[in-house]
Amino acid sequence: MTRRLLAPVALAAAALTLSACGGGASSSPSGTASGTSATSGTSATTATPTTSSSAPTSSTATSTAKTSQSPTQSTSSTVPSNTVVPNPTGYSTPTTVQPVGNGCVPARLSVSSVGIDGERVVAMGTNAQGQIYPPPKTTMWYDKSAQLGTNGRTVIAGHVTYDGPDEFYDLDQVRVGAPVDITCTDGRNLTYIVTNKRSELKTKVTTDQDVWGGSSSSVLVLITCDKNSPIVGQHHLNNYLVWAEPAGA
Repeated sequence: MTRRLLAPVALAAAALTLSACGGGASSSPSGTASGTSATSGTSATTATPTTSSSAPTSSTATSTAKTSQSPTQSTSSTVPSNTVVPNPTGYSTPTTVQPVGNGCVPARLSVSSVGIDGERVVAMGTNAQGQIYPPPKTTMWYDKSAQLGTNGRTVIAGHVTYDGPDEFYDLDQVRVGAPVDITCTDGRNLTYIVTNKRSELKTKVTTDQDVWGGSSSSVLVLITCDKNSPIVGQHHLNNYLVWAEPAGA
């Protein structure tokens, strides 16, 4: 995908967008069976910050959210609108986040079954346009989502392509039951197990409670673009979503 937005994510009354899923000239490695090839345009979905606690809607105006970072409470989340912004102005902003209670701030991510091996995870907020827009070859933990090991949904996003295959290029190949290994900034190692995955229209993702709803347990959500979905208006129509829960849960 060519700088096409990942799924939108908004938590703790913060606006955001999962911006372009990738960019550049090549969307698939040589010799790889290709899905839908990317173009060189850019797109992103956006949202406006708000302090309202209303539930997510499919409105193209704004979305609102309410979250708790407490390890003992569920986290509810909200979503930005699907407004397309053709040209992201910059990458998301790196932040420094300390663990809360038993929370884990992710530092490395591995899904060895699909070749994701110790990828660096950077805590980030949004860019100047309120978008989640990780730099190329970078996976980002949206720093307003729940910390791993606490009740709530932890959102980690990455590109499928960005001047060639990017970190989440083969995420759609992961199988239910596969391990997802996380190294925390404090040195702990956590293992999550994939429980579900699917491709979903971005317009549906914005109201999907499996992505943005509260949770009484820890849930990891990996988000990227579906490289095999159609391209309309210079962005893929679908996101690819993977859910995982703590091993032994």
